[in-house]
Order: sequence, then C-alpha cells, then structure tokens
Amino acid sequence: MDGCLSAAGNCGGRQNPAYRLPYPLRNAWLQVSLPATSTHDAAASPRVPRSYVVTEATGGQSPPMVVATAQLHPNFPGAGSHIANASFMVHPDHEGKGYGRLLAHHVLNAAFADGYRGMVFNAVVESNAGAIHLWETLGFDIMTTIPDAFDHPSLGPVGLHIMYKVLAA
Repeated sequence: MDGCLSAAGNCGGRQNPAYRLPYPLRNAWLQVSLPATSTHDAAASPRVPRSYVVTEATGGQSPPMVVATAQLHPNFPGAGSHIANASFMVHPDHEGKGYGRLLAHHVLNAAFADGYRGMVFNAVVESNAGAIHLWETLGFDIMTTIPDAFDHPSLGPVGLHIMYKVLAA
C-alpha cells in the first residue's frame, strides 16, 4: 500500500527525512483508500484520500481499540489538489500518549510521498493549545485567524486558525 508507514520507517519508497519517526512503530495501521472523484472540475486529482487508524491492544479476547484516526486528502480538487488537508482525532482517554504526534508524522510522510507540495489546516480551534503546539513544532505557521468562528461549548465564540506548512523537499 503506497503511503503506509512500516516499522522500518519507510513510506512508499519516498520519505522526507525530516519526518522520520524517532522511535519504532508499535501500533497497528489500517489504511483505507477511497476513489478520488470530483464534480467541480474535469481534472480529477490523481491523489487518493487516505484514512489511518491507530489501535491499542485491549488484552484477552477483546479486539484492539481504536484510539486515534487521521484522514489525508487534497484540500481542493483539480488545480488545487497539490495542497493537502488532513483531519485528526484522538480518543480523550488516550490524549498525552503521543498518538497525535505519531499520526502527524505518518500523515506528513504520506503527503510528501504522494507528491503534495504543502498542507493546510482550515480550522484549528484557537483554544486547542495542544494541537496548535503540535503543529507549530512540526513547522506549521498560523496564516490567519477568523475571529469568533467556532462556538466552543464552554468558552463561547473563539477563533479558528488557518495553518500551513510547505512540504517540498
């Protein structure tokens, strides 16, 4: 499966050395590839959306538990498809274990291997200090903030950051 990260740290034969994991991969990865379709323009993207799942063993006879997921896809179809977009979720009971960073490294490697030239996050909640710290340590910059664009359940209206990183080698 092109774009998968193995325990050896390769990603479809093409990996940006800046995103090599500093530790062996011990979690199960499931990659789901969906067909790329576009009704917005005639030039469909050659890049296929990808989904990734991190599981944790539960012991005994129970199946592994999904603790984190990510999705990688073009931010826009056609002529804008060289810029990636991704979304991430970590189960609240498993925050702080490094799964977000693990997925971030993996998705950045996959985006680089797929030939994306940059990655944009269109909506990073301004009050999500953990996510902002992670993305900034991985080289993302806040391009702008849309004030009061997110209705936080306890803080009320907060801003949404648009964050970007160049992926070219």
